[in-house]
Amino acid sequence: MGIFGDNRADEAEATRRQLQESEAKRKALATALADERKQTAALRVELEKANAELATARRLAAKARQRQKASVERANRFKSRLEKTSGKAQVL
Repeated sequence: MGIFGDNRADEAEATRRQLQESEAKRKALATALADERKQTAALRVELEKANAELATARRLAAKARQRQKASVERANRFKSRLEKTSGKAQVL
């Protein structure tokens, strides 16, 4: 009796087969992992692009709000001056 008992050749072959199957599964999993890592990297790049676009849009929106605010302030100042001058004209 050796390590594998009486059916030594059969057991050795079964062990080799299991080893080959395990190796094939390991290689398949390694390939799948590599593919997933590539996909993850691509998604990260897309996310960075989207974040950059979002930051640009936010910056442009803030700039537009500032322009609008300045425009309203100018209009209010102009309106105030008009009211002052028209008030003086009505008094005379």
